[in-house]
Amino acid sequence: MLDIKGVSNESIDELMSNSKLPGRRANLELMWQFSKKATKNEIESCLSYKGCDLDNTPEEFVVMCGVLGFCVRNKNNPQFALKGIEEFANSSSWRVREASAMGIQELLTLSAEDVLQILDEWSSRNERYKRCIIAGLCEPKNLKSKDVLENAFYYLGKFTEGFDSIATKLTEDQKILRKALGYAWSVAMVEDLDQGKSLFERFVESENKNIRWIVKNNLKKNRLQKIDITWVETCLEKVEKQ
Repeated sequence: MLDIKGVSNESIDELMSNSKLPGRRANLELMWQFSKKATKNEIESCLSYKGCDLDNTPEEFVVMCGVLGFCVRNKNNPQFALKGIEEFANSSSWRVREASAMGIQELLTLSAEDVLQILDEWSSRNERYKRCIIAGLCEPKNLKSKDVLENAFYYLGKFTEGFDSIATKLTEDQKILRKALGYAWSVAMVEDLDQGKSLFERFVESENKNIRWIVKNNLKKNRLQKIDITWVETCLEKVEKQ
C-alpha cells in the first residue's frame, strides 16, 4: 500500500543528526515538529528504513517520525492511516510501537468512531497489538470522550482478565502488555473513578500473580492516591493478603 521509495534527502539527514539516539530518550520534540510538516515523500522515505537494525539507532528515530507523520498526514482517513501503520504496531522496536500508539492518539482526536472500530479488530491479535490499543486509548486528552473511555475500560478489563488463563512463565510480549496494564488502569480511572472502581475491584482479590501485579502497580500511582487514598490503601491491604 505504501509506495516507499527510500529517497535520501536533507530532512532525513537532519532527523538522523538530531535523533539523540543512541541514548536514553529520542528527540520527541523534533518528531512532533516533523510530523506536522512532513511531505508524503519524506514520510515514505522515513518508513523505508524499517528493514534496518533499529535498536537504539538514528534509523529507529527516522522510522518513528515516519509512523507518526503518516498518521498526522492522513488523519482525515483513519482507515488508511491505521492500515499504513499496522505492521509498525507489531514492530520488534519498542520505540516504533510507541510511535504507533502516539499515532492512534492523534487519530482518535478527529475520528474516534472509525478508529475504535479498527482497534476492535486488532484486539484479537497478539500482545503487541493489544499493548498498542491500551497505550493509544489511555491518553488523558482522548479519555474526555465517553466512547473512548468506555472502550478503554472494556479493553483494560478484557486484557487483564486474559492473564488469568496463563499458567506458564510470561513471554516477553506478555510482559510488555502487563506493563502497559500496570499503569493504564489508573490513567483511565482518573477520568471516572466510580466506574473505574466497579470494574477494577473485581481483580483486587485475584489469586493470579500477574493480575495482582497489575493491580498493585496501578494502586501505587500518585494519580490514584491523590483522589482517594483511603480506597487505595484498602485495596492494597486486600492484594497483600493474597
